[in-house]
Amino acid sequence: MTDDDDVTLLRLARSGDEDAARAFHRRHAGYLWSIVRRFSFDDEDAMDAAQDAFLRVFRGPPGSAFDGRSSVRTWLFRVASSAAIDFARSPRARRHAVLAAAGEPATLESAPDPVLRARIADELARLPRPERETFVLCAIMDQDHEIAAATLGTSLSSSRRRLADAKSKLRRALAHVMKDWSA
Repeated sequence: MTDDDDVTLLRLARSGDEDAARAFHRRHAGYLWSIVRRFSFDDEDAMDAAQDAFLRVFRGPPGSAFDGRSSVRTWLFRVASSAAIDFARSPRARRHAVLAAAGEPATLESAPDPVLRARIADELARLPRPERETFVLCAIMDQDHEIAAATLGTSLSSSRRRLADAKSKLRRALAHVMKDWSA
């Protein structure tokens, strides 16, 4: 299936064609899941964020549809990362982090510290979008700069600069938190 096929499926899905929506979902669910999972505390939260991302894909507000300025996969990355960050900042995600820190059973995904993970998600959400996307691709999803640059439609040097800027900003924003954890 090509990008053109995906665009056709998206257009049909947004106009209410359930078969097209299912076909598009089957094709991209794994990729979208891999993105939102990187931001979430556990599988349940990741499922909620992924569902929200697909709702944005299929029923987003006017003007939010794929516009063809990038590949469908790049657009999906942006939609999924935005949905995941929005979810991580939501009251439900914060409640989850507080309960886990208060002694509720933690999952491996929430280790070592869910409150710290929530703080990191907040700081990540504050980064400008280009830096946040590059950080997620390179530092979290372990993609090299060539892939990040191609995915985000930028140069190799811009990818490197954005990652360095994101790391620097996160390091500064989290410096006092990291001291608290090591004391």
